[in-house]
Amino acid sequence: MKNLLLGAMALLATTTMFGQNNTSTINQVGVGNFANLVVKGSNNIADISQNGNDNEADIEQCGDGNFGKIEQEGDGNESYLTQTGNENFSCVVQVGDENWSDVDQTGNGNFNDGYQFGNENKSDVDQLGNDNQSEFDQQGNENRSRLLQVGDENEGYVSQTGNKNKSKIKQKGDRNLSSIDQNGKNNKNKSVQIGDDNENIVAQAGKRNRVDVRQKGNDNESDINQIGKDNESFLFQKGNDNDNYSFQFGDRNYNDITQVGNDNLSVATQIGDDHKNLTLQRGNENKSYVTQRGNPQCAITFQLGHNNTSIIDQRGASLTATTIQTGDNNFGFIIQTGAATFSDVLIQTGSGNFGYIDNVIYP
Repeated sequence: MKNLLLGAMALLATTTMFGQNNTSTINQVGVGNFANLVVKGSNNIADISQNGNDNEADIEQCGDGNFGKIEQEGDGNESYLTQTGNENFSCVVQVGDENWSDVDQTGNGNFNDGYQFGNENKSDVDQLGNDNQSEFDQQGNENRSRLLQVGDENEGYVSQTGNKNKSKIKQKGDRNLSSIDQNGKNNKNKSVQIGDDNENIVAQAGKRNRVDVRQKGNDNESDINQIGKDNESFLFQKGNDNDNYSFQFGDRNYNDITQVGNDNLSVATQIGDDHKNLTLQRGNENKSYVTQRGNPQCAITFQLGHNNTSIIDQRGASLTATTIQTGDNNFGFIIQTGAATFSDVLIQTGSGNFGYIDNVIYP
C-alpha cells in the first residue's frame, strides 16, 4: 500500500484505504483547498492534484483495478468521482474558476475522460453497466453537459466550444452511440436513445440552435447538422433501422421529422432562411427527400403505408408543397422553382400510383 500526501497552505487532505496494492496521491498548492480519497479493494489508483484556492475534490472507489484522477487549476472548482466495480477509468481536468463536475460509474470496464477550460462550466456523467465510454470537452464559460448511459458498450461524446451551450444525452440499452459537437453560444441539444445499436450525430455551429432527438428501437440512425442562428430540428423515430439525415444552413429554419415503423428514410436539406419542413411517415420502407433553397419555403410530407417515396424540391421564395400518400408503393415528385407565392398539393390513395408536379415561375 502506498500513500502520498503533498500540500502547501492546504486546509485539508484525507485518505482512507482498505485493501492491498492501492496507490493514492494528493497534491495541493494554494489556500482553502479540500481533497478526500476513499479506496476499497485492490490494485486501485487514485490521484488528486489542485493548484489554486478554495477547490474541492473527492474520489471514492470500491472494487479492483480502478483508476481515478482529478486535476484542477484555478479557484473555486469542484470535482467528484465515484467508481464501483472493477477496472473502471476516469480522468477529469478543470482549468479556470468555479467549474463543477460529477462522475459516477457503476459496473466493470467503464471509461470517462473529461476536460473543462473556462469558468462556471458544469458536467454530470452517470454510467451504469459494463464497458461504457464517455468523453466531454467544454471550452468557454457557463456550458452545461449531462450524460446518462445505462447498459453495456454505449458511447457518449460531448464537445462544446463557446458560451452557455447545453447538451443532454440519455442512452438505455447496448452499443448505442451519441456524439454532440456544439460551437458558438446558447446552442441546445437533447438526445434520448432507448434500445440497441442506435446512432445519433449532432453538429451545431452558431447561436441559439436547437436539436431534440428521440429514438426508440434498434439500429436507428440520425445525423443532424446546423450552421447559423435560431435553427430548430426535431426528430422522433420508433422502430428498427430507420434513418434520418437533416442539414440546416442559414437562420430560423425549422425541421420536424417523425418516423414510426421499420426501414424508413428521411433526408432534409435547408439552405437559406425561414424554411419549414414537416415529415410524418408511418409504416415500413418509406422514403422522404426534401430540398429547400432560397427564402422562405414550406414542405409537408405525410406517408402512411409501405414503400412509398416522396420527393420535394423547392428553389426560390414563398413556396409551399404538400405530399400526402396513403397506401403502398406510391411515388410523388414535386418541383417548384421561382420567386412568386404559390402552393402545390399532391394526394395519392391506393397502391402503385405515380404523381409528378413541375411548377416553374419565370421572372
